[in-house]
This record gives sequence, C-alpha cells and structure tokens, in this order.
Amino acid sequence: MKLCPLWLSLVLVGWTGGDLPAWLGKQSEVSWNKLIANISPRDAAKGTVVAAQSRSKPDYYYHWTRDAGLVMDVLRQKYEGSSDAEFRRNILEKFDDYVALSSKHQSQNSMSGPAWGMGMAEPKYFVDGRPFDGPWGRPQTDGPAIRATTLIQMANVLADGGISRRWYDSQMPSYSVIKADLEFTAANWKQPSFDLWEEVLGDHFYTRMVQRKSLLLGGKLATKSGDHGAAKYYLEQAREIEKTLEEFWNPQDRLLEVSRNELSGISYKDSRMDAAVVLAALHGSLDDGFFAPWDSRVLVSLARIADVFKDIYSINRSLVDRQGNYLAAAIGRYPEDKYDGQDSQDEANPWFLTTAGFAEALYVTLEHWKKVEVIDVDENLVEFLLLLCPDFQPNCLDGKKQVLKSDPLFALIEKMLLKKADGFLNRVRMHAGATGALSEQFNRYSGKQRGASELTWSHAALLTAQMARVRASGD
Repeated sequence: MKLCPLWLSLVLVGWTGGDLPAWLGKQSEVSWNKLIANISPRDAAKGTVVAAQSRSKPDYYYHWTRDAGLVMDVLRQKYEGSSDAEFRRNILEKFDDYVALSSKHQSQNSMSGPAWGMGMAEPKYFVDGRPFDGPWGRPQTDGPAIRATTLIQMANVLADGGISRRWYDSQMPSYSVIKADLEFTAANWKQPSFDLWEEVLGDHFYTRMVQRKSLLLGGKLATKSGDHGAAKYYLEQAREIEKTLEEFWNPQDRLLEVSRNELSGISYKDSRMDAAVVLAALHGSLDDGFFAPWDSRVLVSLARIADVFKDIYSINRSLVDRQGNYLAAAIGRYPEDKYDGQDSQDEANPWFLTTAGFAEALYVTLEHWKKVEVIDVDENLVEFLLLLCPDFQPNCLDGKKQVLKSDPLFALIEKMLLKKADGFLNRVRMHAGATGALSEQFNRYSGKQRGASELTWSHAALLTAQMARVRASGD
C-alpha cells in the first residue's frame, strides 16, 4: 500500500469537478428544448421523432424506430422525475401520439416484410408515417424491443390499468403496440439483423441485449395483466438470449465483441472493438447486473476501446481545455470507421452520443457501487483501472477480491472514476456549439461539428448522462 498516497495525490490534485455541473445545468435545458422540437414537427405526423432536422448531406429527416424509442425513454425519465401536472400532461400527450403512430407503423407492409410480422423490423419511416422504401440495411430487430421497453417502463410509472390495457392486451393476435412488439421479439430474435450502425447483417450484442430486456420486462407486465402463457414464453426466450450473449465475451482478448455470424455488410472491422457494446450495457441491462455497465467485462471493454481512440483522433492530444479542466478521449463508433457524417466513406470522427455514453456508463457504475457499498475485484477490473487511469497502482489492491466502502481505497476509486467520467463530458462541452448545438459528429482534427446538426440522439445522450451524474455524485 506504499504507493497509494502518491496515487491519491495524482488523482485528486488540480481537480474538483470544475464548473461542469453549472454547464450541464444550462446544456440540459438547451438539449431538452432541442429534443422536444424534434418530436411531432409541423410537417410530420403526430408522434414522429425525427432523427435530425438535416435534410441533405446527410438526410436524417426520418423517424427511426430505435432512435425514437430511446428519445421517448428520456421523456419517460423526465416525467417520472417531475411533479408538475402540466408538464406531465404534455409528456403523456406525446406518448399517446407516439403510441398511435407506432400502431400505424406496425400495421403496414414494408420492404422488411408483412404487417404485424417482419415488416415491424423496418428501421425507418417517412415523417408522414409511411415505411421507407429505398435501399437500406434491413431488417433491424432492435427497434421493436426498444419501443416495447420504453412503453412498458412508462406504463409502470403511470401505474394506470387503463393505460396498460390500451398499450397492452392479452389477445392473440394482438394489435396493442407493446404486445405486438413483444410477440415479434420473442418469435424473431434469432433472425439475422442489421446492427444499430446499420452496416453489418448478423447477430449483435446490442440487439440481443435490448431484446432480452424487453422480454424480461414484458414477462412481468404480462403476469400483471393475467397473460400468464405469454409471460412464460417471454421469460423462456429471454433466458435463451442470455445463453447467446455469453458467447460475445472473448476471454483471451478481454473484450466484448460487437457481432457474430456476420453474413453481409462492411468487412473491415478487424479490431472487433465497437462502442456499441457500452451502449448495449446502458440500453439493455437491468438491476440483475447481467452485462450491466458495472460488469467488469463491460468495464474492461470500455477501457480498451477508449484507449484505442485516444491515439486515433488528433484532438485527443489535448488533455485539458482552456480552463484547465481534464479531458478524456473523444469516442467514435469503432476504430476502422469510415463514415464521415456526410454520406461519404472517408475518415470517420468522434460522436457526441458515444462520448457521452462512456461518461454515463461510468456514472451508472459509480451509482451502483455506492448503492451496494462494495467493488468486486477481478483481473478485468484491474485491467480496466490500469487502462483508463494511468496513475492507478495495482499493488494498492494488495490481492483484494473486494473493496468495501469502509476501505479508503473505495473513495479513491470513486473519485478517480468520477474524474474520468467528467472528462468525457468535458470533451463534449469543449466541442459543443456556443448555443448548445450538438451534431452527430465533431471533426477528428479541428473539433468542429460535422454531419447532421442537432442530432436528437446526441441531445438524448447528453440528458441521460447528466441525469446519471446527478444520481452518482449528487451535483
């Protein structure tokens, strides 16, 4: 334990959190307003969540099932955290519009397949509600699972039997949105799908994680609704998915691999690294801890991916901003990425939503450790600390298998991770627009924003990271 006092000074000197909480308070208001502006715009069907206002280079003026589900879950969290009756009423109206539009989407034949079947795996829709009919990476089976999860969790918040019956019924075939999504997911999770980046057809860690979550939550809702046969079916399929998820862990490389059994799409992801595995832990985990952000396999994968990105982008050479705040590495999608944000395959850039996602994963981990008052130590966690925090001295652990909250080392690791998580958000702050603008990407050399402007998912990721920071730190 001799080097721990030195380590402590290295971790803490010159860092007190800075003015990040104040900036986050302002940015979260801006991001909320930007997000709301992209829901049900005037020239779109009610309930539409446009990915961005950008209509050329790139054209993102569409409703993606996946993106919309993630954005609507931000509204669910805001609803849950508010006691303002008018605010809650407005959010519920948006959910009613979203459910009505989702039912319309489910009921249409698409290029992915027939209505109420594989047609539901159509990834995106025109803003008038029609399925997109051009060439695309389809099917994508993560969207129905994410939509079901968002609506189930909103129904649980409402604790309103009427709402639950309107969104879920026990009929077969069912035309209620949640039930239809759950039946689709349970029946089709084994089908090859394009990944969340819409580039590879195969089996994907992200897709399987969000499918598992939806079916576990769906099983509970079905039980509560007296739909016991469906509950048993959903839970059985969720357990089958779990078995396949274990296969994505590569113990030799200590890495969660993003895809398996690739059938088509890009073929140059040789590193097998992808920020999608961290997003999978955020969007697809539950309190049971299965591949949750605090799982050491997720943490070491996060650290390995961040370590690679720090050497890829020129802007990552800057370790502090002009105010002296610590900067963590800007994070892209995967090291070999070529999509530059403007419909061309050149040099890719870091993304706001992945950089904020890495921060959120660390905040969620801190929140969990503080709740259970213990940090489990294994070789993955040690490598995570070594990679993510160069000042870490492994002999401080002194062979421990656990670090209890009563141990001074617990507070040390807590502060170290808070600094790193804040570093990721400081990176977001450095490249955010002066007015709070968040595009899809920011240039790897200059740091200037690039690609779709005001990406709805970028603002959603900022908001969920900010809420996670409040829970983890109290600021």
